[in-house]
Amino acid sequence: SSMATWNFAKSKTRRNLLGSAAAAAIILSACGNSSASASTATTKAATTAAPVSFSLWESHNGGPVGAAVTALVDKFNASHPNITVKVVVTKASSKLPAAIAAGNPPTLAEISHYDGTLVKGGALVSWNSYLKGSSELTQSNVFPSVWTNGLVQGQHYRILASAKVSEVFYNETLFQAAGSHDSANHVGSTCNRR
Repeated sequence: SSMATWNFAKSKTRRNLLGSAAAAAIILSACGNSSASASTATTKAATTAAPVSFSLWESHNGGPVGAAVTALVDKFNASHPNITVKVVVTKASSKLPAAIAAGNPPTLAEISHYDGTLVKGGALVSWNSYLKGSSELTQSNVFPSVWTNGLVQGQHYRILASAKVSEVFYNETLFQAAGSHDSANHVGSTCNRR
C-alpha cells in the first residue's frame, strides 16, 4: 500500500491542506524513528500556522495494522495542535474514482500500488517539493526499490507505507526430474539461486 495526495481544484485551502498533508505523512512515516528533529521542526511550524483538518482514508479494516495507524495518527494529532488528521476506514482504492469525479477526494489515502491511471489522469500531486525539505525521509535512508517505487518521470506520486519481499523456493533437481527444464530456468533467472 502507499500514501498519495489528490490534485483537486486549485485554491488557497488546497495549498494549505497539501502542505499539511505532506508534513503529516512524512512525520507519520517517521514516528518510529528515535530522531525527533523533523518532528520538532514540524511541531514549531504547526503551532504558528492556521488550524488545518484533513482526512486520511485507511484501507485496513482494523486489526493490528488499523490499530497501529490509529495510534500513529493519535500521536501525531496530540503533538501538532493546529493539524487534525481524521482517519476514515474505507475501501480507498475502489471508492476513489467516485470521490474524484464528485470533487471530494480525501487529502491523503492509502491506495493500491497500481495507481498509474491516477497519475496519468492528473489526480495525484507530486511529493517532490515536500520531500526536499524532509530530514527524516530521504533517499539515503530508504531502500532503493521502495524509494523509486512511486516515481513517474522523476516525480514521486506516492510513498510506500509498507513493503514486503516475496520468495520462491524450489528444488532444481526435482524440477528437472519432472521434465520442467524451462520452468526451472525461468524461476532461476528471476531469483537468486542458492
